[in-house]
This record gives sequence, structure tokens and C-alpha cells, in this order.
Amino acid sequence: MEASRRSWLPLGPYRPPLCNFTRVVLNFTVTSRGRQFDRLGMLFLGDIEIFRTSTAEPTSQGIQWTYVKDVSGYLALFRRPQKVIFELGNLIDHTYTASFNTTLTATFMSDPSLPVAADEILPISARRSSRNSGSSFSIPEANATNAILLPQNVRRALVSLSACGQADEEFWYSNVLSSNEDTFSSSAGPLFGYSPFREVQLHIDGSLAGVVWPFPVIFTGGLVPGLWRPIVGIDAFDLRENEVDITPWLPLLCDGRRHSYEIRVVGITDDGRGHGSLSRSVGHSWLVTGKILLWLDQPGSVTRGFMPSLLRSDGKASASMSNPQIKFLPERHTGGIEGQTTPSKPLNLSPEPLLSINSYVGQDDKGENATLTSEVLASRELVISSIVLTSSGYRVATWSQTLHFESQGKIYDRGNVQVTKQRTDGRETYACGIWRNYSYPLFVNSSYDVEEVSGNFTIDATISRGLELNSYGVFVQPRDSWLPSLQSIRIDKPANPSGIALSTTQNGTAHYLAVPAISKSFGYGSTEQKFMIHGLDANPRKGWTVDGMSNEIYYRHVLATNNSVVKDQERVSGNTVTSFKLRNMRSVGGWLP
Repeated sequence: MEASRRSWLPLGPYRPPLCNFTRVVLNFTVTSRGRQFDRLGMLFLGDIEIFRTSTAEPTSQGIQWTYVKDVSGYLALFRRPQKVIFELGNLIDHTYTASFNTTLTATFMSDPSLPVAADEILPISARRSSRNSGSSFSIPEANATNAILLPQNVRRALVSLSACGQADEEFWYSNVLSSNEDTFSSSAGPLFGYSPFREVQLHIDGSLAGVVWPFPVIFTGGLVPGLWRPIVGIDAFDLRENEVDITPWLPLLCDGRRHSYEIRVVGITDDGRGHGSLSRSVGHSWLVTGKILLWLDQPGSVTRGFMPSLLRSDGKASASMSNPQIKFLPERHTGGIEGQTTPSKPLNLSPEPLLSINSYVGQDDKGENATLTSEVLASRELVISSIVLTSSGYRVATWSQTLHFESQGKIYDRGNVQVTKQRTDGRETYACGIWRNYSYPLFVNSSYDVEEVSGNFTIDATISRGLELNSYGVFVQPRDSWLPSLQSIRIDKPANPSGIALSTTQNGTAHYLAVPAISKSFGYGSTEQKFMIHGLDANPRKGWTVDGMSNEIYYRHVLATNNSVVKDQERVSGNTVTSFKLRNMRSVGGWLP
């Protein structure tokens, strides 16, 4: 069988427009017709990834979708010539017939209300743009490490990490403990291991600088395709990046030398007796990239300071503490202070997370494995702090993370039915005083059944999931990427807002039937999503609160059944923009080929 594969698509050179601009908005429009899997796409400017997306699964009648993304945070890249590369793997053969016709445009404008963007951006990537290829690392096959030299006058630095599981790791959130991989080998087959927990790590010179506990993205072919027509999974069209504030490391990183930046992805390995630790590897594969965003001090200045040290209360150094105390050691200061010129490497700030795991295998009356019940709990606290000296003087720079994860899973019917209930909560504090918290609960019930005689098989799934993201200390102006329908509508900001709250939930159920004898498949599904953005107020007595409808910025409630939107309610600043509900539900009933 002959097949053609297109794994990258260089779009050619980019040259900045001849105008002043402080804002850049991308419009990505795709059309497709036929049969095809969902595919992952990555947009690079040179070796730096700026947008990760995925495709919808097309139909025989054809589909089109548009996504609008604000990329103003990457102004430093758009202000100089670049090579633009859009990587979109695809396979065309006699069965999978659909290609993806893509159009990417950029709109440049001036918006004085935007925060100051980074002055310089550096890649942590495979750096393959010279070969007209995308620059993502594939973990665990690749060593995702770069040695990078920073300017010496950096006053603030962030690392933005992009990571998602593919192939064996696409449904990592439903994986089992490694000791349970062969529980149903004689019936449903082997399971994927390393537990349902994943941690993306950033290491600087071998020391842990920060972590990401990833959001479980479900792509448009995930679980049952009928769940995602036309509503797609949360973040599936714009995979969210996560940040690590490396400002506390600047006294070391601004020493005029190259330093190592490494991205790792780990799970949990266990001994089958209830004891687990972080694994050295995961399954195939995770695609990862990073970028270092730098805000520069005055030209000619050199950033110095005291290195971060992690100490126990008795004053002895420790690299593994559940409740560390941060102290500053004057003898560990770096170049330019009291005659010292050689920076010292900070202690290895890599406290292991607290893990609790257990599993139980139930057998039927024939002594065969019939059920698997498991639970995984994880928590981590990480604090990295130092004193940073810039042209503005001394300041304490602290990056802290508090994370909690819990997952309960049950597999029964000899591996054909799986229920996953999971939740991740986190809180992060940046060196600039901003802090945010987030939560993403997930519930999935899926089943798979094959008729022995006909070979027909069915897949059923029910989901309930959400994402809550609250940012405090600064008001974040909503971007067109969040609100593509509001470009001509004035958004009234809440009075004196102190932050912003984003909340979205999805609930759905779907069924899929495949009939190999006639090479046909059928299905139906229904998915409901609510999306809300509110301003946050700081209440001196109650702390941070959301002041209900008076602070509502945006609200959307959509219900889709069998490929048709049957309900759509939209509000901006409390004012109704769209209100639609299909009265005759019979018009969207039945089976979908």
C-alpha cells in the first residue's frame, strides 16, 4: 500500500511590517474533507515554538475551523526577520484520505495598554530550523538539553514550557502502576504504565528549578470522536504552556558563562508492594520545547546577588525537605560583591514529592484477573529564593510552587471498562509578586466491547472535566484568542480589578459503532461546555474573592448534539450577545456516519 506523509511545511521567510506595533494576533484557519485522525501541529519562528495546536477530525461532508491567538508576548521575535515553520504530521492512503488545507495570517497593531513584553527570547529546543524542520524534542528518546549563554544585564527571566504526550503517552492520565501493566494481558492486553501521574521538570545545571503537572488534554479523536463534534476538548486547539520563574537564578546565570537547561518528563515507578518513586523515564513519547523570556536591565549593567540555598532549621544543608527554610549565605555571593568574581553553584534544590500509591487486583470465580483498583496521591512544595542586585538595587526574588494530585482508577470486565477520577491543584508565586492558583478535575468512564461473531465493536464514554485558573496581583486584559467573537465589542473592565479568573467545564457522553464487514462506522454524542471569565477583587477581610456577576467579563454556554449546536448563550460584561436554542431536537437525532 502506498502512502504519502507530510511531516513539516516551511511557510517561508518572515519580515517585520513597516509600521510600529505592540500587538500581534494570529488567525489560523483549516479546511479538511474525508477521513483522518487528529494531528498535532506546531508553529515555530526559527527554533522557537510559539503555538501548539491539534486538528479536528474531518467528515465526508468537510469541515472548517478558525482559531485566533494573541502572540504579543513574543514581540521580540516578530521585530526581526525569521524563518517560519509549521509542522503538521499527516498520513494519506486509501483509508485515511483527508489532507489539511491551512491558512495562517498575522495582524499587527498598536495597543499601549499591553504589559511590557520580553526584550529577548532564547530557545530550549532541538534547533533544527536550518534543516527546515520543527525543533521539538521527543522524550524519552532525546536528551532535551541546551547550553545557553544569557546576557549579563537580565533583571527578570521566565522559562515557558510546552509539553504533551503522544502515541503510548497520549492517555497518560489513565495509565496504571508499572507493576500492574500485565494484569489483563490474557484478555484486553497489556496496559501502559508509569502511573497516571506525570511531572515535567526544568533543570538548570542539574538542579531542579521548577516543575509542571500537566493538564490532561483530550484531542478530537480521544475516547469517542462523537464527543468532539463540533465542540473540541479544553485546550485542544491551543495547548497551554506553563512557566517557571528563574529570576532567583540570575546571580548565577548572568556570570558570562553557558549554563545547562534540561527538560525532563517523569512518572512513577513502583515495586508492586505499595512503594513508589519518581521514574527515570516514561513511555513513548512526549514532545517538549522551552523558551527563555528575558527582560533586560540598563545596557552595561551586570546582574549579581546571593545564590539560593536550602537549609534545615538546624543550619545543615539539605536537598530533600518537606518544609524547607530559606536562608541567605553571604559567603556564597557572586561576582562584583565584596571582591568576589566567581559565581558559586547553588545547592541542588530537588526535594522529592510525597507519594502514596496502592492497587488491588480482583479475580473472578475462575481465578482470572477481573478488576484492578488503584489510587495515586502526590504532593510537592518547592521554594527557590535569592537576593538579586540590578541597577535598581537589591531585592528578594522567590519562586514557589505548592502542588497536589490525586487519582482513583478502576478497571473491570477483564480490562474492557475503565473509570478514572482525578484532580490536580496548584499554587505558584512569581518573583515579581504575581501569584496564581489552578485546578483541573477529570472524570472519565469508558468501555470497549467486541462481538465475537461479526467483529463489530463499540466504544462508549462519559466525561466530566474542568479547568480553573486564577491570576492575582495584576489585571490581565482578555485576549482575542479567548474571545474571538468580541473584536468589535467594547469590554468594560471591572472597577479596580486585582486579577482575573478563568473557569471552564465540559460534560459529555458519546457512542461509537464500527462494522468492519462494510468498512463503516456510526455514532452519536452530546457535549456541553461553559466558559467564564471574571475579574477578581481583593477583600481585606475575606482575601481573594470573585464578586459574581458584577465582575463578569465574559460568559459562554454551548450544547452540541450529533454534530449540531442546539444551544448557545453568550454574554459580555453581563450583556447578552447571543441567545439560541434549537426547539426541535428531532432534527439532530440519529446516527452520524
